[in-house]
Amino acid sequence: MRDLRDLLTAPPPLARFVIGYEITHATRSPDLPQERRLHFYTAAVSAGRFLLIEAPTAAAALAAPATPLDLRQLTAPAAVARTSDTDFYYNHPLFLLRDRAAANTTLENAFRARLAPVHFCLMLGLTDAQPGTFQWNGDHFTAALADNAKSRLKNISIRLGKPGEEIPDRRRREAQKLAEYEARHEAKMAQGLRGRLVRQSDGAVTQIILDDLPYRIELEYEPSSDLPLPWPRRIKRVSAQNSLEAQLYAAQVSAEPLPDGHFLPWRYLQPQSYVRGSEDTKGG
Repeated sequence: MRDLRDLLTAPPPLARFVIGYEITHATRSPDLPQERRLHFYTAAVSAGRFLLIEAPTAAAALAAPATPLDLRQLTAPAAVARTSDTDFYYNHPLFLLRDRAAANTTLENAFRARLAPVHFCLMLGLTDAQPGTFQWNGDHFTAALADNAKSRLKNISIRLGKPGEEIPDRRRREAQKLAEYEARHEAKMAQGLRGRLVRQSDGAVTQIILDDLPYRIELEYEPSSDLPLPWPRRIKRVSAQNSLEAQLYAAQVSAEPLPDGHFLPWRYLQPQSYVRGSEDTKGG
């Protein structure tokens, strides 16, 4: 991979992906009701299979699995995995196993939430875009909107009144405005996401500017043997209201298909730090 566009066009299979991701926490202080903390993860993704395990520090995440992680060092650690036939979900202190053939909407939603840090980093902060849909014209791009972005566009139901009911002019004007608003959003959904890359003189992409969404992406680089270009070191999504930051420490692209065993969580963990689900748990 030679350019940032390659990462967005086809997110690669990753044998090792070590990241940090900001999460907002409630506090007990009236002066500071919320605070953001950086959480650290070691992960792997390939062809619908994945693994994500939270670590207490970036150094611990980088050292795994050679130095297995102790889940007891964290209050409520995130740990999920999926092989070709089995799902794994950590719910302290039990690691639950479930056959993938047993569809479970609740579990899928839980996986989606747990994998948000990986998704944010793989998409370079552009989580409103549907993966694999980027089309390029130089450094300008279009992409289809992701389902979660579409769901945020509210479907507005317009009611003028009962048949034969006299409708005041004010309600007619309100209904007209709502209809125009709905039409604009439907057109925006059909249009998808549009934006452009901003590069430095050396070709490095430092910003991603979006045409119709109220945020931009800022990127910084510190290339190393663990994190080669074009992977950025920091990803920051900035809007007028707030910002969200992620940090990347390692990204190892897999040139060959990864075996199922690569996504088994056991090899990343100290055995005494969890209780493995029984066969009764699996599929139950």
